[in-house]
Amino acid sequence: RKVLLSTLNSAELEKEKQSRLHQALNESYKSGGLQPLDSDDCSSSEFESRLKLAGAKFGDLNISLLWNNKNDLNLLVVTPSREVIHPRNTTSSDGGELDIEMNKKGETSEPIENIYWKKGSAKKGIYYVYVHLFKEHVLFKRTNLSEGRIQITNKGLVSEYSAPMSHSNKLQFITQIKVD
Repeated sequence: RKVLLSTLNSAELEKEKQSRLHQALNESYKSGGLQPLDSDDCSSSEFESRLKLAGAKFGDLNISLLWNNKNDLNLLVVTPSREVIHPRNTTSSDGGELDIEMNKKGETSEPIENIYWKKGSAKKGIYYVYVHLFKEHVLFKRTNLSEGRIQITNKGLVSEYSAPMSHSNKLQFITQIKVD
C-alpha cells in the first residue's frame, strides 16, 4: 500500500484519502445511530459556557462536541453535497465551517469543537454527524473511554446525544439531521 501511495500525485492521493474516509463512515453508519437524550440529561449550560469561552460562531445549524479529558476527539459532518467537514477539511462549499477544534496535543481537559452554518446558508437536505476518537494522549493512555456529548441546534431546536468512545469504538455515527 505504501508503494502504491508513493506513486500517486497529490490530487490522486487526496482522492484515495477521501475514498477511505467515506468507506469508514459508511461502515460506521451501518451500525446505527444514537437516540437523543432526555432533556433532564442534557448539558446545555456546559455547552453554552465552553462555546462562549472558545469564541464559537453560530447560525441556523450548529453541531458541537464536548468531552472531559485530554484525548483528541474529532467532530465530522457529511453535508448534503457529500463533502466531509473535519480537521483536515474545515470548510465545505455549501457554507459549513469547523470554527473550533481542540486537543490536537491534549491542551485541555474541557475541550469543545463546533461546526456551524451561517444564518440562511445551511442547504436543504440530510446531514450525517460522526465522532472519531483520533488520539489518546500519552498521559491518558489506556483510559479506554471518552464520553463525547454532541449538541445539535437546527433552526432553534436543540437535541443532545452521548457517545461513549473507546479503542473498540473509534468512529461513532451519531445521527442524521434533516434541514428543510
